Amino acid sequence: MKLLLENWREFLKEGIDPRIQTQIDNLFALPEVNISPETWDSMPLKGPQFPTNVAVAIETGYDYAITVFYCFIDKDGKFIRRIREKDSTKYISGEGGRKVESTGIPHGQIIVESPDEETRQRWGDPPCLNGLTVTSAKTTRGWGPLLYEIALEWASQDGRPGLMADRRGVSDYAVAVWDKYLVRGDVDKKQLDIDPAGAKQFHTQQLTPDDPEDDCSQRSAVRRGGSDGWQDTSVSKLYNKPNAEVMSALGARLVIV
Repeated sequence: MKLLLENWREFLKEGIDPRIQTQIDNLFALPEVNISPETWDSMPLKGPQFPTNVAVAIETGYDYAITVFYCFIDKDGKFIRRIREKDSTKYISGEGGRKVESTGIPHGQIIVESPDEETRQRWGDPPCLNGLTVTSAKTTRGWGPLLYEIALEWASQDGRPGLMADRRGVSDYAVAVWDKYLVRGDVDKKQLDIDPAGAKQFHTQQLTPDDPEDDCSQRSAVRRGGSDGWQDTSVSKLYNKPNAEVMSALGARLVIV
């Protein structure tokens, strides 16, 4: 049985993107964190401190949104609470004021919204092939891609159509993540069209005027690629990852709450 598990882990590693595999390895390599009850409220602790591991949680308690974030879990695999930003940094007194130093514990979250037909019709939002949208992302520097990967895998399972960038605006850091998905062979891409109002506003042409289902706001794509090249940008696509290899590789380090 042990040999089978080891072979399965190696199989998973062969398919996982090397950059994401490095982040998984770094997550598992983080030392246990001793949490003091004096600094954590509403926690059922029996001793003065207890060790926890850093993990990733998917919060699905909302009808039209999920949050993927770094968290702590106890020895029984029980989710404890979200890591706060101050838990990933410490302040050092020095000349000229306090300096911030990383503790090595990642902090951050990604919020993904699923399509809400009622809200979409109310505001006149185009269908975008019913894709799920990253609407907010803030993580410790260097730890964002793992959360994006989990969000992409979750958005691609159980009949979900996949994940796309925020239609309102995308930071340079986020664009770098989508640029990687654009060239990865293990991620499927679908081109989203520009909606009629956007085509008129930005003086461009629709790609598939007879198919309204792929119409989408391409404001971010036009900002990146212009009226002539918006369709070539990574943020103009819908991405789908058929397998959930990273979620599987995390094992007990991934909790759904």
